Amino acid sequence: GAARNLLEEARNDNSAAYAQAFDLSQNLQRIAESMKQVSSLKSQRLAYEAVSIELSLVSEFITYTQYLNDFLNSLSRALATNNSSDRQLVLNNLDNVNRSVTKINNLNRDFLAKISEFDKSL
Repeated sequence: GAARNLLEEARNDNSAAYAQAFDLSQNLQRIAESMKQVSSLKSQRLAYEAVSIELSLVSEFITYTQYLNDFLNSLSRALATNNSSDRQLVLNNLDNVNRSVTKINNLNRDFLAKISEFDKSL
């Protein structure tokens, strides 16, 4: 029914997000390689630190997509069975998703602060 369609749509969106995370990691590698052209050593260091933080964010985002997939699978199972252990697994998986979101938000905040510092160093 409607719940199954929503779950399938969420799974498809999650798969697309996973692919985008991989693309982002490739772009970050190219950015890191181009940092050699920045003349100031301080600016280079800040740029490398920003890229490093963003690589950590990409890694955590990939973990998030896995956690979200686990959550969606367990939710689908819980809706089908109405079993208390399945419902508990949904809550556990949701906790993992939420913890991952917090890490991503913290890494993003750190990245933006480092990029701001980099911009001021130029």
